[in-house]
Amino acid sequence: MLRKARIIWSIILIILTSIFIFWIIWQKTFHLKVFTKKNEINYEPGFMYVVNSGIYEKTFFRKIKGKILTGRNDKYVIGYRGGYPKKAEKEIKNYGVDEAYGQLLFYHQYSCGKIYVYDNWREKALFWTVVMIDEQNKEDTKFVIEKEHNFDSITDFYADEKYIYLHIYNFKKEIEIIRVEIENGELKKYDVLEKDLGLVIGPVNWFDPRTEQLMVFTHNGSQKEIQAYSFQTGEKKTIVLEKPASWVLASEDGYLLVNANFGRIIFYAYDMDWNPAPEKDIEIPLVNIADIRRLKPLASWQSDKSVQLADGIAYGCIEGEKALWYYAVDLEAQKVVALWEVRHPKGDLKLQDHFLFHKETGCEPYPTLF
Repeated sequence: MLRKARIIWSIILIILTSIFIFWIIWQKTFHLKVFTKKNEINYEPGFMYVVNSGIYEKTFFRKIKGKILTGRNDKYVIGYRGGYPKKAEKEIKNYGVDEAYGQLLFYHQYSCGKIYVYDNWREKALFWTVVMIDEQNKEDTKFVIEKEHNFDSITDFYADEKYIYLHIYNFKKEIEIIRVEIENGELKKYDVLEKDLGLVIGPVNWFDPRTEQLMVFTHNGSQKEIQAYSFQTGEKKTIVLEKPASWVLASEDGYLLVNANFGRIIFYAYDMDWNPAPEKDIEIPLVNIADIRRLKPLASWQSDKSVQLADGIAYGCIEGEKALWYYAVDLEAQKVVALWEVRHPKGDLKLQDHFLFHKETGCEPYPTLF
């Protein structure tokens, strides 16, 4: 009888030990949960995490491919803002680009080509170099853009089929947009003093080539506003936001302000003159798809609020303390077509950046605003 009891207790101990070991391993791995059984989207996301202990020591990249969260399929490097694949630095050396070009600030892969932005801070001459690689034809195009001052800095860049857009903050405390025509390298510059846009300006701004206006979020005390500045007329329009919003998208006939949280995703519609169009507002509930109680509130104010619109589908990330949700919303059908939950391992891992890739080409979508 005693021997039998020992055997039973030994089995129980082995089971509990196995459960404990499994739990430890489970805590140290990524987990993906898919809330939508089927989707017909053309793009899928990838996420770049960093280990932060005073300095960024390691990066981890996870890409959702179908329903599988893969391992270290790509090594990513921390760039000026966000990150870029390490292999991109190796590939561009085949086109004669090396350390002499300076620091690689940004990299994007669009259907028009792979685009690199360099800052030659090592040289006395002041300029940036934009390199565009057409891999299909094995051709490269280089655009050199002069700086006015050593403290001028590129804060972001985007592209479409015809133009490259550089966002610059210069020593005059101006926000400047430089548009580079891909076909001939012709430059067009837009600039406005920061003080003319509002009291406290956020780090992100948008340029609309349709109306040649710049849009920024500002704070007037506790009140959040949008300042829309027209480079054509020099006039500024202030849009007081009575409802929360964190991103701006261009629609066919105006703009959409996006507010995404754990309960719902709302798109507030405005026309081209920034007049509200509430009849075109879109509200997408998440509560019927996922248990919103499972995730804690946003980890910090640094959470990425960016939203991308491609083929009528809005893609975005809602970051929580222990996990994140990545959603894809069909705006015309007004429904969620994909929703993933990514639980990262416990520890110092922090989400640094996230990307969107075309399933077949691997290219990023062109933005609706620049």
